[in-house]
Amino acid sequence: MGACATAKQRWCQRELGRFQRDRNFLGVGLGYKEKDGALLKSTPAVKFYVRRKKALGELKSDEVLRISGATTDVVEMAALRARGSFTQRVRPGVGGSSGCTVVPGLNYTGTLGLGMRGYGALSDRTFVLSNNHVLANENRSSIGDAVIQPGSLDGGNENSDRIGHLYDYVPLRFEDPSSSNPPPVNRVDAACAEIERFGSFSREIFWVGYPKGWRRRQSVMDAVARGEDLVQKTGRTTGYTRGQINAVDFDGWVGYDTGDAWFEDQLLITPGDFSDSGDSGSCILDTDENIVGLLFAGGATHTIANFIEDVWNLLPPIDFSDLPEA
Repeated sequence: MGACATAKQRWCQRELGRFQRDRNFLGVGLGYKEKDGALLKSTPAVKFYVRRKKALGELKSDEVLRISGATTDVVEMAALRARGSFTQRVRPGVGGSSGCTVVPGLNYTGTLGLGMRGYGALSDRTFVLSNNHVLANENRSSIGDAVIQPGSLDGGNENSDRIGHLYDYVPLRFEDPSSSNPPPVNRVDAACAEIERFGSFSREIFWVGYPKGWRRRQSVMDAVARGEDLVQKTGRTTGYTRGQINAVDFDGWVGYDTGDAWFEDQLLITPGDFSDSGDSGSCILDTDENIVGLLFAGGATHTIANFIEDVWNLLPPIDFSDLPEA
């Protein structure tokens, strides 16, 4: 996909800012051309994702998506939105189960993705990985706020179901609709909670087992280029599902309660029922049980996830070094 990656980079430098203001445009990524719902593994392409494909005759001259040096594909996609079942209380907690931070007056939940050890001086402490919008309420929660399992939407409460507290998160950066400047760039929707009692949360992921390792971004992209694109996850709402990586290096819009956020260098996964609301925070693994991504949003047709390498790099408390790199 080298030629496609170069062509996408050139197009983004020249044209992306203009198309970001077109609400029919949802994003751009690298993958394989699609025909009748199937990926043509012999034809790498730069893929443009839109709410509605228009006939050439419907398009104004400045709406035509042109690119040189690569095959292109225009794909209809439902708008992506942060994904708000394993709803019962589980001790020790496991990846894929319901949980969230306590927010007075708000009943919601997401998925607690994975139990992790701390990094460096924190190596004697344990954490659980999920999303900012699950554990930090889109930047609005405070460090130290109680984290419960199950989440409040599933009947959890601080008095009986507290397992830890919000320890750290990567701030989400939202578009300012009144500004003509390019939107700020996000790479991850990630947060972690410290587990307050050792052993109350496991590294096991329900139905998947213990992760065997993890993959760097380039390793995932190389695997997809070889056709090794099948993935799996367990989430609070849809449970255990399998899917296929539809695009890598995806740049596009994701909707939140606070506003819209622009993400770059993400994974897109199909089919649409790979996830649903409440699955946010699920770890995504390849078929060899290596962690590749962190699920955070989706729509009727696609799911979007951060590369796990970016999560590790941007969320310093957690440590993957005791898991082998695949």
